[in-house]
Amino acid sequence: MKRLQNYFRAITLSVVAVIGLSAGIVAAQSDTPLLVEFKRLAGIVQAQDPDKPMPGEGKRPPVPTMTPSEMDALIEQKKQEAQQTEAEFLEEFANGTRQYSDLPIVNSDLAPFAPAPTLPEAVAQADVIVSVTSTDLHFEMSSMAGMPRSRAIARIDQTVKGQPQPGAQIEIRYLGGPFRQPTGEEFFFQLQQTPIPRPSERLVLLLRQKSGSEIFGAPGPWDRFDIQGGRVVPTNHNPLSQSVAGLTEEELLNLLASHVR
Repeated sequence: MKRLQNYFRAITLSVVAVIGLSAGIVAAQSDTPLLVEFKRLAGIVQAQDPDKPMPGEGKRPPVPTMTPSEMDALIEQKKQEAQQTEAEFLEEFANGTRQYSDLPIVNSDLAPFAPAPTLPEAVAQADVIVSVTSTDLHFEMSSMAGMPRSRAIARIDQTVKGQPQPGAQIEIRYLGGPFRQPTGEEFFFQLQQTPIPRPSERLVLLLRQKSGSEIFGAPGPWDRFDIQGGRVVPTNHNPLSQSVAGLTEEELLNLLASHVR
């Protein structure tokens, strides 16, 4: 998590080092969505104290301020640079010269989710409930500056809710994947609450379906139940798994089916 925050701080500070991050500029730019997003991701809390350095930094020297349009242009430039760096890195995995399994995994809790629903509520919110075997994993750029997105391919074994039938393949999209920091450090980034399925994993998934497509997404930490040795195992990412741990896969599917309306 700290390493990922440092990456976003590096991007943000490359911008604010130029503009000085004075209190007046921050107030003037409070309605710039991209700037707000960068500050949120970087965890910058010094907005009210522009002279306070980040950890490991010395006192910042005074620098010229910029107009709002110049600030937006510079942020866009840094965003494009981050996207180019990450796109080139992902290409190494697409062409087979690198293996994502060789990268250390970094779990991040950057994305906040609403409190977990009850099991009946989770069933009601899901468009599709299936047991699957994950078969493949692909990577691409996301719409988030410099961040990868993973496309997990899974074969359906049983269907509890929704249209996909056993034997069909579905694609589930997750934020995360192989990631290279500007410092050169490389790792496999994923959100702690929605870990990315790896090939051969057996899972029971509660998914949302993108309208008019065969693309699915994880609604939250409660979307995934891990199956090992034919039984549900408790996981930190799914608070609902604790109450059903130890059930067989078939027992879990029957329980979920009993809540389908």
